[in-house]
Amino acid sequence: MYLLYSILIYFVLIAGFPYLLFRWAKDGYTKVGGLRERFGFLPRDIREAYKGKRFWIHAASVGEVKVAGGLIKGIRDRWEDAVIVLSTFTEAGRLVARMEIKEIDSLIFLPLDIPWAAGRGIDVIAPDIFVMIEAEIWPNTLRLMKTNNIPVIMVNGRVSERSYNNYRYRVIRRFLKEVLNCISLFSMRTEKDYQRIVDLGADPSRVLINGNLKYDKVLLAAAPVNSDQVSKILSIPVGSPVVIFGCTRPGEERLLSGSLKRLINKYPEVIFILAPRHINRIKEVESILREEGLDYIKRSYLHNRDIVFKKRQILLVDTIGELFQMYSICSMAFVGGSMAPFGGHNILEPAAFSKPVIFGRDMSNFEEEAELLISTGGGIQISDADELYSIIDDLLSDPERRDFTGKAAFQAVKENLGSTGKTLRLIEDML
Repeated sequence: MYLLYSILIYFVLIAGFPYLLFRWAKDGYTKVGGLRERFGFLPRDIREAYKGKRFWIHAASVGEVKVAGGLIKGIRDRWEDAVIVLSTFTEAGRLVARMEIKEIDSLIFLPLDIPWAAGRGIDVIAPDIFVMIEAEIWPNTLRLMKTNNIPVIMVNGRVSERSYNNYRYRVIRRFLKEVLNCISLFSMRTEKDYQRIVDLGADPSRVLINGNLKYDKVLLAAAPVNSDQVSKILSIPVGSPVVIFGCTRPGEERLLSGSLKRLINKYPEVIFILAPRHINRIKEVESILREEGLDYIKRSYLHNRDIVFKKRQILLVDTIGELFQMYSICSMAFVGGSMAPFGGHNILEPAAFSKPVIFGRDMSNFEEEAELLISTGGGIQISDADELYSIIDDLLSDPERRDFTGKAAFQAVKENLGSTGKTLRLIEDML
């Protein structure tokens, strides 16, 4: 099965290589994502950095990188002379890691999951342990880790319902069981994740339930945020009512436009912030706003002192890394990727600032978080744009309900702290 899998990877790589070359020529080396690193040609200074224990942390994209930040800080505090290498799969994840995580020694793209590229990466990094954030499975890489006697731990492990259903096909399941046998320890988030990974073939004796690192991470990140300073940077008067529509995905801006129009007309004093998940969609979102007759100003324009942020204008976020801090000044937040079928985004971020959190029906990637906030009264799940308008309208007109819901959201996060310490102890035992 490994041979068949590798042939498939080579086929996809060969078929897509002309496009990669075109992108390389058009956009330049850095925008393509560092092809040398993808093929295992890593910076020499990684090999030369022989200080202490060597940690290879892999976090696929933005969400996993944010989770990794708190764990990496804990590793650096506990092993001061460690060499910490963080790999990402996406360019967006790499950018966020560069901006937010200062404790790492090297930041690389994950070498492709073909034996010679993955093997070259392992030879250069020579890790004492490989730490996977959540559940990104790369069969050849994991097999080579086992061959080289490198312990592998999956932390903050999760198996979404969508992935679980896809993996249950007999042929895939048989191969997956063999791959999972290369992982030394599974630190899963919930009982549901435990049951799913065991059902897919993991040895129950190597599977633990250890909670969710995201709770620790968001509170750690929220603590130093100065909301008054955030308001000042955005040219928003301190204490102004603010509604954020964060992490919106394709199809959602159009759905939200009707609610935005009605809310702007009813609450002219409220500031509305719209933050698409990916800034490469800004032109598309601008076109939608213009078509819908909605006035807006881009966040990047606020650097120009001649630009005035007017009432009834939407603040369109076209920058990376600012949304989390913006949650600190809002009255409530709708978190996107949940009205269109994308599985939702991190609803704990506004909750960490004691803000009511609203989200749609598709939370398949954040099942645990959604269930927790709904059960504690800190989160509100809506079915459509009309219901979204009604909920925001109610919360804007009822400060007591808004305050109660926000406090409930924060308390839910606070009561689930502790996973980082448990995970660090597991890693220590494996070294």
